[in-house]
Amino acid sequence: MKRLILPLITTVLVLGNCSTENPTFPWVQGGFNDALTKAKADNDKLVMVEFSTDWCSWCKRLDAQTWPDPQVIDVARQHLIPIEVDAEKSDGIELAKKYRIGGYPTMVFLNAEGEEVDRIPGYLPAEDMVGELTRIVNGIDTYPTLKARLEENPNDPGLLIQFAHKVENMSGLEGAISYWDKVLDLAEADGDQRALSQFKIAQYKVEQSASPSALGDYISQYPESPYIPEAYNNLSRYYRRAGDGDGEAQVLQEYVTFMEQNGTVSTQLYNGYAWRMAELERNLEDALAKSEIAIELLPETADPESRAQVMDTHAEVLWKLGRSEEAVKVIDQCIALQPEDEYYTKQKMKFQTTENSKPAKS
Repeated sequence: MKRLILPLITTVLVLGNCSTENPTFPWVQGGFNDALTKAKADNDKLVMVEFSTDWCSWCKRLDAQTWPDPQVIDVARQHLIPIEVDAEKSDGIELAKKYRIGGYPTMVFLNAEGEEVDRIPGYLPAEDMVGELTRIVNGIDTYPTLKARLEENPNDPGLLIQFAHKVENMSGLEGAISYWDKVLDLAEADGDQRALSQFKIAQYKVEQSASPSALGDYISQYPESPYIPEAYNNLSRYYRRAGDGDGEAQVLQEYVTFMEQNGTVSTQLYNGYAWRMAELERNLEDALAKSEIAIELLPETADPESRAQVMDTHAEVLWKLGRSEEAVKVIDQCIALQPEDEYYTKQKMKFQTTENSKPAKS
């Protein structure tokens, strides 16, 4: 059935309603099968399944900030059958496996047959959620519409890549790898499109072989690829999951060097590197130098919270190097910037009362 584009006048009517009651998000009670039945009976509406957990802070933020929004509520009431599923309880465990849920929250949109149409991974503020819900209920760039367009234009590399991303988002890289392979067969594909496909293929090889060599080879063979930073990030995650601190530290150090050579340094880059080295207790002298640069790169307009977070990294590295007195002096500045944040007070107590006896690893 063709879905009508949501008129902007709808929002005006909702906001102008004279009712004194605050609207609430129309969660449907009952189980998953009941929701599918209701969707079929109600003009084939889409079912929106929000997969969440008790401990998910971003799920709580959705509950507090996004779902109560009148415009979000209006779209859901008119076009969706929304249900909440705890992915770690009862039937939610199997449903999360069935729909390959990898993080929370994840909103999965299904037709009345239980077939996935699209998904929204992660938190969105109300304005962005309205846009995404509107797109999905109108069938814009959803799985079925992209698939139909690709069948009509099988040699369009941009469309093929868009569909591959959609399949990967829904089914993982394994489900999408055949489409990434096809991009390389298209004469119409440009250099960036081929570089992206090569990166995805290398990423898939790493997943299948439990060896990082394919990503390492990609970095060596395609040094000008715009996906090199993402390749480094994938490599570091590989070593992190494997519990190989030396391998992760080396990759992160190479990544920072690459970014420096390309002139794309930032406070975030150096601060993230320094903090992770403190956690790994590797390259601490280098981490200290990078944390100092991170502070120097902070703009004068940086808010006290951001400044304190970067300085805290510097203090942590100092402490890991056994320079506790210096760490205390830096954390005192953090406390002055954020006097109500107990975290920094606890950091100071740690620096004062705990001797870091582990040797620094280079």
